Amino acid sequence: MEKALKEKWLKALRSGRYKQTRKALKRQSENGDCRYCCLGVLCDVSGEGKWVELGCREIRYTFVDGTMAGALSPEFKKRHGIPLKTMNLLIAMNDDNGMSFEEIADWIETNIKEEA
Repeated sequence: MEKALKEKWLKALRSGRYKQTRKALKRQSENGDCRYCCLGVLCDVSGEGKWVELGCREIRYTFVDGTMAGALSPEFKKRHGIPLKTMNLLIAMNDDNGMSFEEIADWIETNIKEEA
């Protein structure tokens, strides 16, 4: 992963600006605020695509390659050096293990390698 993007992602996860959700990249809560999973934060800070509201508080990310998905597109993963196994592990940390963004950021910092 590019060093600059990784640093942006870590900073965003630790900022307190993003509220956490599970089972979606981004979701609007009943009170109207938006919440993100750890991968949704990555999409948001990457600036590569756009969020599309589908109604009933469902929001999907449209990647630059045109893929609209509830997880990272194959092209996005390839471009940023995120193997499927790593993506699935991050999903499990966020959705199943109840880890906080701070805990996930610590894992990312240690385990996701940087490129110059």
